[in-house]
Amino acid sequence: MSIPKHIANELLAKCGRICCICRRFRPVHLQVHHIVEQSEGGSDEFDNLIALCINCHSDVHTTRPFTRRFTPDELKDHRDSVIRLVSEGKLVPSEDSIIDDAHILQAVKEYENTDLNEAARELLVAAVNDKGIICIFEGLNNAAVKAGSFSKENLSARECARYSAAVDELDEAGFVEACESQGKIWKITHSGYLKADELMALADDNNNSLVGSAVRT
Repeated sequence: MSIPKHIANELLAKCGRICCICRRFRPVHLQVHHIVEQSEGGSDEFDNLIALCINCHSDVHTTRPFTRRFTPDELKDHRDSVIRLVSEGKLVPSEDSIIDDAHILQAVKEYENTDLNEAARELLVAAVNDKGIICIFEGLNNAAVKAGSFSKENLSARECARYSAAVDELDEAGFVEACESQGKIWKITHSGYLKADELMALADDNNNSLVGSAVRT
């Protein structure tokens, strides 16, 4: 079940579309995150939600040895602080959070040097907007691919090979890693999240969507 649109809108408006962790103005690169995951009993209510940029969203889900993970109470404190500072006019977009011509040129350079084909870009950008997972299912009479809200079923052998090759490209570039003992399932890496952020920034600057049927949240 998706987060009600009016609740997500309220959160994004109150935080001024500023990431509640890094406090950068990320107008079209924010995701609404469940502080307590739904699988653990978390609700879609305002108090259980926080606005995060793609990079910080990745960090919230990341576990590293000898470091402390974000706790639900800490995430709520970050969110409430940002909302308060925005309402008081004390937190506004800084110069380094606004994409200027130099940032755009750098994004174009990175994009050109990536050498990812269209299918690989589709899967990468779509996956980071959900759980960061890409799945390919190959049955005897049916094949399917799913990455976030991007989903295709009844794939022909040619289409299945195309998406499999796309995942291979992402894997070779270090943007995804295979999940052990889970069949054809891949997880987006931190580098993958960073690359997707660059690709989406470039796409927005050019008014061009990189993902056909994917829906950003």
